[in-house]
Amino acid sequence: MDTIFAQTIDQAIINLGNGIGGFKKNMDAAGKSVLLRGPMKRMEKEKERKRTKSKKKNKK
Repeated sequence: MDTIFAQTIDQAIINLGNGIGGFKKNMDAAGKSVLLRGPMKRMEKEKERKRTKSKKKNKK
């Protein structure tokens, strides 16, 4: 029973890793889409602003 459970967990982890890889590929492709290029750039700019704010805050 435990070996079957361990195999099931191992397969679930593998499937999860494959799904995450596929999701990343889809998001990269969506970022290159003409319709989504603007919103994706705005999201990246916002992330960068938050990073710089946190770096400035940590220096103080």
